[in-house]
Amino acid sequence: MDSDDRPAVSVPPPLIFGVALGIGLALGRTPKDASPRSRIVRALGTASVLAGAALGIATLATLRAAGTTANPYGRASALVTHGPFVWTRNPAYVGATSIFVGVAMREGSLPALVMLPIALALVDHHVVDAEERYLARTFGETYDDYARKTPRWF
Repeated sequence: MDSDDRPAVSVPPPLIFGVALGIGLALGRTPKDASPRSRIVRALGTASVLAGAALGIATLATLRAAGTTANPYGRASALVTHGPFVWTRNPAYVGATSIFVGVAMREGSLPALVMLPIALALVDHHVVDAEERYLARTFGETYDDYARKTPRWF
């Protein structure tokens, strides 16, 4: 393996999530109301944002403790399979998805929720595929075993 080998990620994941959410929010929001249903939806949205942020922090802390990078353009020095990586191979993107859903719920933006599958498809194709090809090249059978046991997303 080339020591300069890196994932061939073509678009920064935060940019994909941010642009999709921004477009969805710009396309429309429902007026805020004080109904119990609306308050429950906003509370669930807040919980989703907090859960996604907690997962993102746990992911970064786990990667840092393992001595490897969270940068999707960086070289991995370790295959991390513990912490949040036990449940999903992409906990940072699952966390970002939770934040996305939570913001859309808090803002009452159905168009934002409609944009989510587009964002996920782009992340899956332009980021996750490249990262996983890189990890397979870098860690070989160890990564293949991990990938067989752990779902890509959920």
